[in-house]
Amino acid sequence: MKIRILVTLVLLCGVIFSGNPLSATMVSDTMAKKYAESKDICPVVKSCIKEGMNTQEIVKTGILMGHRPCYVIKCAADGGGTLEQIISGAIEAATTADVVSRCCMEAGFRAQDIAKILQQADDPAPVQSGTILPGGGRNDGVLLSPSKFK
Repeated sequence: MKIRILVTLVLLCGVIFSGNPLSATMVSDTMAKKYAESKDICPVVKSCIKEGMNTQEIVKTGILMGHRPCYVIKCAADGGGTLEQIISGAIEAATTADVVSRCCMEAGFRAQDIAKILQQADDPAPVQSGTILPGGGRNDGVLLSPSKFK
């Protein structure tokens, strides 16, 4: 009886702490199988979103599979994906912010909404006034983005 309870608890903990059942690997595998059948990524992206898979992972995987970012973004938008998840997935797939912005506008999203999400993703870090910056310059209390330290 004690062994049964122990096994049940171990299995229950495994299910609880195993994370999302539709992990990135599962999304990738599912998309690859569907793409092999249809030979077009757009219906694959739309159907995966409709099935409740993570839009961010779908967009990321579609782009990493070698498909054009604008096409994947447009398909995700047509499939009902949220702008924030679409942008996050594209950025994670190493698509530059200017390309993501242009593609999202072509997909029908408002420029203000795109800019707001992209600004949040860049999240500038405040620097103390008078701090010496890379290159020997001084800061006069403005916000700086770490991405500008190249």
